[in-house]
Amino acid sequence: MFSSEENLILKDINNYINRPLNQIKQIKHATIGYLLDDQQITGLGLYNQNFTHLPDSIFSLKKLKILGLCDNKLALFHEDICKLTNLEILILRNNHIKTIPKSIEKLTKLKYLDIQNNQLQEIPNKIGFNTSALKAIKLT
Repeated sequence: MFSSEENLILKDINNYINRPLNQIKQIKHATIGYLLDDQQITGLGLYNQNFTHLPDSIFSLKKLKILGLCDNKLALFHEDICKLTNLEILILRNNHIKTIPKSIEKLTKLKYLDIQNNQLQEIPNKIGFNTSALKAIKLT
């Protein structure tokens, strides 16, 4: 199905959310599950899990293209998200995030960023200017 490392990562996430994640076909706003492409996890939806922080194992998913973390209680935009350099879609809607780190510029493949309904006080001046990939940013 997928690598032993990704299997361990899924087990860690399952333990963290106290339920099994299932393979799904699409990440939407209310999604809980993962996408597989060529036997690698490329999408992860963890909607409404009451996260205040993320399990570190998520940041080992180097092929991740879609990360959906809507409706949690995240107050921090975790800098390690920016290590997921294959991310194309990042959905952080309806959390408690106050700032976006400058390191978001490392996400050069990011096409869509949804950070609506947070408590944003600061965003980097050059967000999205280092890449021609970014097509949409939803802030409010």
